[in-house]
Amino acid sequence: MTTHIRIKKVAGIPRLFVNGKAMAGIAYHNRQNEFYPYMKQFADSGTELFFSYYVRNWNESWEEHFAKVACQVDTILAFNDRIYVILGLYLSASQEWARENPEELCRSDGRPCMTPYRIANTEKWESDSGCTSAAYSFASEKFDAVAKDHIDRHLDFLEGYRGKDRVIGLFFSGGSTHEWNPFTPDLGPAGLKAYRQYVIGKYRNTAALRKCWADKNASFASVAAPTPAELACTPVGYYYIPQGQGQKVVDWHLAMAEAKSRRMLNAARAIKDRRPELLVGCFHGNHYRDPGVTQRILESNDIDFLVSPPQYHARSPGQHSALNQMVDSFHSYGKLFFSEEDIFPYDDRSWNYASDPTRRIPHQGDAKCLADTLAVCEKGFGQTIAKGTMAWYYHFQEEFFKRDPRYFELNRRMLAVSMLNIKKKCRSSAQILVVSDECSFIHLKPGTRVVQKQVDRELVFELGYIGAPYDVMFMDALGAPGVNFSRYKLIFFLNLHMATKKQRQIVDRLKSEGRTIIFGHGAGFLADDGAGVENMKALTGFDFEQLDLEWTATITTIDTPNPINRYLPLGYAFGQSYRAKRIRADGKGAPLFPPPANTSPVFAVADRQAVDIGFYNLELPEDFKTAAQTKGALPYCLPGFKHWPRYFVGLALKEHKDWSALYIGTPTVPTALLRAICKYAGVHLYVESDDIIYGNNKLLVLHTNEKNGPRQLRFPKKTNVYDLKTEKQIASGANCLTLDCPARRTWLLWLDTSSPFGRRQGRKGSHS
Repeated sequence: MTTHIRIKKVAGIPRLFVNGKAMAGIAYHNRQNEFYPYMKQFADSGTELFFSYYVRNWNESWEEHFAKVACQVDTILAFNDRIYVILGLYLSASQEWARENPEELCRSDGRPCMTPYRIANTEKWESDSGCTSAAYSFASEKFDAVAKDHIDRHLDFLEGYRGKDRVIGLFFSGGSTHEWNPFTPDLGPAGLKAYRQYVIGKYRNTAALRKCWADKNASFASVAAPTPAELACTPVGYYYIPQGQGQKVVDWHLAMAEAKSRRMLNAARAIKDRRPELLVGCFHGNHYRDPGVTQRILESNDIDFLVSPPQYHARSPGQHSALNQMVDSFHSYGKLFFSEEDIFPYDDRSWNYASDPTRRIPHQGDAKCLADTLAVCEKGFGQTIAKGTMAWYYHFQEEFFKRDPRYFELNRRMLAVSMLNIKKKCRSSAQILVVSDECSFIHLKPGTRVVQKQVDRELVFELGYIGAPYDVMFMDALGAPGVNFSRYKLIFFLNLHMATKKQRQIVDRLKSEGRTIIFGHGAGFLADDGAGVENMKALTGFDFEQLDLEWTATITTIDTPNPINRYLPLGYAFGQSYRAKRIRADGKGAPLFPPPANTSPVFAVADRQAVDIGFYNLELPEDFKTAAQTKGALPYCLPGFKHWPRYFVGLALKEHKDWSALYIGTPTVPTALLRAICKYAGVHLYVESDDIIYGNNKLLVLHTNEKNGPRQLRFPKKTNVYDLKTEKQIASGANCLTLDCPARRTWLLWLDTSSPFGRRQGRKGSHS
């Protein structure tokens, strides 16, 4: 029997089909484990896609390795005849290879790193002691032969495997934590070779290299990795200027990212060359630290799906935990995305968090009972289902759910909700688009937290509480064919510090159709030909002045009427974290705020045509010298008062003929301000109570915050409302609905004029 595997778009969302049947969006990932009766409960409750993953143990022969692989896959397939498997492999190099190829290794104290990496999540320490990898450089072209050998052996195994028709894909990983994170810093010969190849390919002749690097002695033969002093030197605040030594550093990061991309894409090509019909996927998590890696994967024909864990810092009930990729970019390119739902239950103590004071970030957060854990699982899977992505359960080396039947009832329910979304051709209805740039991070000095605040921890955390669903995309993916921006009323460019000519053209095309566009701190400061506030003006439309300060930026709104202030309390102040993360705790178990983040320079709006909304909480003397300013910039100080301190605008609005712009000069932006901007932009808000909302055109996921009590939901149009957990209709032809809600719990609601339950129609229920 030949198995036909296909990814095809349904209402614009890529879905996985096997033999013409859509697969539900929730899978189970097994690595090294043999607790098959436990895993079978997932199959018995409806899971049909399993990942089977044995890491190569270098103490064993390949024959022994594949005997274990065959046993595991046999056992999983025997659960029932509806199951399909994606086979996993970790691309490792032996210590023998390391000794033979020291120049291909990362460096430790300037010498080849001969210490093997203990591969994470293979915690049967005695039997898995050979599950290690040499710390190979991601720039090593020689490692491609090692990877291809791994892959060919797995494909050879599949050719002779009796259940091969039910193995539909290959999933590979590498590096630390399997996510292609580097083993150690890489300043060895392989990295230097890749750097030189990149520089030669980019500049092509010595004259161009010398001009861009501002070095009359530069040559391709003398190209060397940046020194620690060069890495620490940023001539303007935190920024590497894309000229001179700054460009040399940026080129180093770009070269290392391109080399990593090549290792990943070469591995994928090795699979597709032999088995083009197989699904091919890999791990990759740190998108904002890896310039262009994810975009190269999106543009490749050889990788069909990517996997990444959601953010770890907010997995508690009552908190938003953002997906760790810009997943709507994957939809545009027809790729699948799996979110790794490795949620520990409330009673898991396998990692001794309670007894070890150094471990203060338990995966289960502060879940205190089974209902808490169920709510977190419903929240996580509800988010992936609403976004049209996929997810997998991943339990490391423990039976996390202790075989409690309520977890498997949840599994059955969430699989049904997933299939309902596919059959009903659900699609995004978000009116908000959030855009992240993969490459801006490398233009900032190492150790600063600006981009982490904007993208990875703070700002995306706040977005979950706005009260409306939002889409997320990479900056470079905005140019993908067929991307439709027509429904977006609000677009937020989180971290576009470096905006290329092509990216600026994309932004200019979006300045239309009455949209509101938010530009985050530093937007457009860097351009292809250098740095300056004139670059910011060209991107955002505001006049600016540049303050050469290193400062923890905060802003207070002014008490004058304007279109944003009308939705905020008088004297509203913001700029740093204001929402504690309960998954973080001090020695007494108290919740912590993340540390403040400085910025440098500070960019102040100084525009006669703009509406000033908020001023930086900063006073400087009247004779303070502004570092630079756009041609239209004006000073802010009281006329006639020579020594009066100057003040500076950090939040401003500028209304154009058919679009409006906002500039926000702090890296962290709180939900209350975002919600006020949504109201100004005409975005529909389902709730205004700092609860968590995920949704599409039919599914609405509500996860409540810390407070018990009623929640009023407002809908974009009249609809019936069905509770997917109780299978009751709870409203008919309603514009709004009030629910009596306990704290920290998840509602799964269906908004449609017809019942999602088919002939069962659902039982009538009532809510005030």
